[in-house]
Amino acid sequence: MSISRLFSVEHRGDVAVLTPNVRQTDLREINDFQNELLDFVEHYKPAKLVVDLSVAARTSSWFLGVLLRLERRVSAHQGVMRLCGMNPVVREVFHITALDRKKFQIVGTVDEAIADIERAGTIRLQQPRTA
Repeated sequence: MSISRLFSVEHRGDVAVLTPNVRQTDLREINDFQNELLDFVEHYKPAKLVVDLSVAARTSSWFLGVLLRLERRVSAHQGVMRLCGMNPVVREVFHITALDRKKFQIVGTVDEAIADIERAGTIRLQQPRTA
């Protein structure tokens, strides 16, 4: 299912898998991408979101900022988000910035991300209630 020319969304059960399709060189396209992506989250409020970065050859500070805003919006709706599909160059950027340890949960593949989200939901459901 395509939501935008700048990203696509596929649903796998109750998990939305979002794949960006944006060049990070055109400022107008960058701004459109951010606006459409945040509008998507505000409208659909996905509870479980996987962002597949397998098509991203590189990343930029702008793109990191967009992902941080996206994560904040998803969390504001009590949703969970995972990143996956990073090549070694993109993965290194997340490591150098410590975003892989402090902000994002990153896994290898879409299937691993979906399994991780489902496992996290199960753990959350099993936690005892406090009085």
